[in-house]
Amino acid sequence: MHLAREENLDTRQQRIALLASLLHDISDWKYADAATAAGEEYADLHAGLRMFQDDMGWAAEDLDEVEYIVKHMGFKEEIRARDAGDALRITPAFGCVQDADRLDAIGAIGIARCFTFGGKKLRPLYDEDRRGPPPELGVAASTYADSTREANTLDHYYEKLLTLQGLMKTAAGRAMAERRTQTMRAFLGAFWEEVNVNAGGVLPL
Repeated sequence: MHLAREENLDTRQQRIALLASLLHDISDWKYADAATAAGEEYADLHAGLRMFQDDMGWAAEDLDEVEYIVKHMGFKEEIRARDAGDALRITPAFGCVQDADRLDAIGAIGIARCFTFGGKKLRPLYDEDRRGPPPELGVAASTYADSTREANTLDHYYEKLLTLQGLMKTAAGRAMAERRTQTMRAFLGAFWEEVNVNAGGVLPL
């Protein structure tokens, strides 16, 4: 809720941001199994949110906003909308929850998380043939969502993590993202220097 306070969200938007932040990893596609990956991944979320309306008196429109945030805040959803020429509905609560989630993915903790996830997926550290960063930043939505493609952990920085600074929605989030992106760039510079220690130079970021 740090960003919500920094951005001076009103009480209603803070409440929406709090509930969305607690539920934001529900049915994350990266962890969904085959049985829930074909359109039913948010069924439990929708049903659960109706309990807040029935038992706790939440307004239906506020719960609709929470559900929208959880369904659309992901990186995959944003680049899919970008590639399709669509615009997401960004409310103050949406921006704060999305920025906070992305700040967790970058910086020193983000570096640790990236290697943990790569290890879980049994991905190689980097492309042994290239021994350096890919030629450009970013990735197409169709490529990012392709779970069958061969991927390595270091490319994830260039496909996603180094691009997040430019996707921040709040002023406070942008300031924090700038510092954390510098941390990642420093790490990547040191990483490629060590990988190529016998190559007579340091590869650019």
